[in-house]
Amino acid sequence: MSADISTLCASLALDLGDAGGETWTEEELERAVEKALGEYNLWLPLRQEAVLTLEEEGRQVDLSALEGLLGVERVWFPYEDDAWPPQWCPFECVGPALTLLTPALPQAGQQLRLVYWAAHRIAGLAGAEDTTLPAEDLELVLLGAAGCAALERSRSAVGSINVSGYTPVHWADWANDRLEGFRRRLKELAALRGMGFAGPAPFTTGG
Repeated sequence: MSADISTLCASLALDLGDAGGETWTEEELERAVEKALGEYNLWLPLRQEAVLTLEEEGRQVDLSALEGLLGVERVWFPYEDDAWPPQWCPFECVGPALTLLTPALPQAGQQLRLVYWAAHRIAGLAGAEDTTLPAEDLELVLLGAAGCAALERSRSAVGSINVSGYTPVHWADWANDRLEGFRRRLKELAALRGMGFAGPAPFTTGG
């Protein structure tokens, strides 16, 4: 399956039995995929590494240039290409603000190597140019998106005329069944793949 947002929305419409677009708009389908991806990222984020050079003396490091940053797993500081073993440094991280908890004050020009969690991307969604989701997880995200779309439909259908025969309760039950399966599988995969955390909260401190 191709993994850009247009193709995923088309697949989602088929899963929802709405290939003709009579129930959900393209924008609603895209929003459902975005919601499911957000929940996926809490359990199975993208593990990345980056080497940064300190621009000035001090313990504070600005990580705002790291796209989609969710949390920091480990910090190797001071870092040198030929150094071994790694010197893992204690730290605190709140949002994009990293604090190095070292005895000596870090100096300008020193380098650190980060292992961090970032949000996955889908090409065409929120301006993303590429897709980082594993191919084997695309159907899982679509399962979650179907649940999100149907749940929203159950809310908007309250008090409206519905020619499909589905009531808000039907939509809600259908949605919750798929969301339950989606979330159960997320937890299973997080444990199977040995993620740095098995729950919706990336590490923000370490040593």
